[in-house]
Parts: sequence; C-alpha cells; structure tokens
Amino acid sequence: SSKKLTAPLKLIANKIKSVNFHERNEEIIWETRDEIGLLTGEYNRMLKKLEESKLALSISEKQSAWREMAKQLAHEIRNPLTPILLNV
Repeated sequence: SSKKLTAPLKLIANKIKSVNFHERNEEIIWETRDEIGLLTGEYNRMLKKLEESKLALSISEKQSAWREMAKQLAHEIRNPLTPILLNV
C-alpha cells in the first residue's frame, strides 16, 4: 500500500531536515535491502562524510589558532621594544 512507502519516506525526510552540523546526527537503521534501504544507506554515508568534515574543520581551526599565536609570539620577540618593556 502507499502507506508502506510514504511512512519510510517521511522518516527519511524528517531525518534529513534534522541534520545539524553542531550535533551528532543519528543514522537510519533499515534492515531490508530494498530501495528504501539504498536511500538510507546513502543518507548514512552522507552523515559519515559530514562527521569527517567536522573533524577536519576542527583540526584546521586548531592549527590556524596555533599558527596565529606563533606569529604573535614571533612578532613580540622580534619587536625591539620588548626587551626594554621587560626591563621596566
């Protein structure tokens, strides 16, 4: 019946709508290897890629912050006023 098809599609649509970059997203568990199973499999792969992208972005942001701190520190060390200010 059409309800057998529309219920899983509504579930998938609701899961897609609720995808959030800042939170952990739940995969869809679908036991059968039918068209809905293929669709949920692709959704789950998308979530896995999203998690990998979030991790890569987090690492990149941390590296960028460390580089900025290193630049500022190097600037302070090279700045000729630094030794004078330290002695005062």
